[in-house]
Amino acid sequence: MISAKILVIHQGAIGDFILSLPALQTIKNAFPDCGLEMLGYPSTLVLAGKLAGQVRSIDGAELSSLYGDYATVSSEVRQYLEGYERIFIFSAQGKNAFIENIQHCHPGAFHLRTFPSAQQHVIDFQLAQLAQAGFVTASSVPQLRVSDHDLNRAGHYQLSHACDAAAGLLIAVHAGSGGRHKCWPLESFVAVLHWLHGETHAGYLIVQGPAEEKTAGELQEGLAGLPHTIVANLDLPLVAALLSRCALCIGNDSGMTHVAAALGVPTVAVFGPTDPAVWGPRGASVSIVRQLDAEGQWRWPEPEAVFESARMLLAVDKERLLK
Repeated sequence: MISAKILVIHQGAIGDFILSLPALQTIKNAFPDCGLEMLGYPSTLVLAGKLAGQVRSIDGAELSSLYGDYATVSSEVRQYLEGYERIFIFSAQGKNAFIENIQHCHPGAFHLRTFPSAQQHVIDFQLAQLAQAGFVTASSVPQLRVSDHDLNRAGHYQLSHACDAAAGLLIAVHAGSGGRHKCWPLESFVAVLHWLHGETHAGYLIVQGPAEEKTAGELQEGLAGLPHTIVANLDLPLVAALLSRCALCIGNDSGMTHVAAALGVPTVAVFGPTDPAVWGPRGASVSIVRQLDAEGQWRWPEPEAVFESARMLLAVDKERLLK
């Protein structure tokens, strides 16, 4: 019977959370007999699946006292935090009132910084902190698992929304991102998707994130005449299950691209101004496409480069399936 509990606090966005999965697995491995609970944003933390036994929202009014002076932290919150064997706080920030208050309540609370200050991949940076503290680190490749329940939901969704191509492959596309500066030009996406359809008769699953209606609508216009479905306003486990049923995913430096890579879906990640050496998705079937200009500056790749990467991944995956 599990009695001791571990608390992990993570308030990051989808991509940040995926990049923290190896660190989270390391913590889980270190305390196999303890229940692991998570505090943050449930709509994202639900991706933790079986790693977390319970997920709680950090937006609850009862936790608001953690953001002020320690003297104002309620006795209920102090008792809540003291009930855990260990606490791990994932945070991009340095010490602040929130972190210091938790460490006052629970002196053993471990502050794990999520964003490196030097040229180092986010995953390696987090694992290095845990290794320095004596933990045996897990694989540095994030891995997501989709439940049978969510796979069944995805199958029903595809049938009811005509997601499958009439013939050929189903390819996921995410043309948005958390920042406009990380978005490859839509006309480049459209060109690649038309070329791929010409070779494979592919149909497209257009993933639309929050505030991406305009981007998804413009992409839909560019794909007029090609089989496609917009996926919007779905819970993350269902979106992940839909992605897992795709032959390929093409996306920007975004949370959905990280999700696809962590699922093991062949993934083409298009990078421009952000550095994949720090933020790039990891996986056995991931191709990161980026180009240097004549002056040695990174710029957006030409559509032909993304097209060739997509063709290569599809060919490799086809060979794997035939074995």
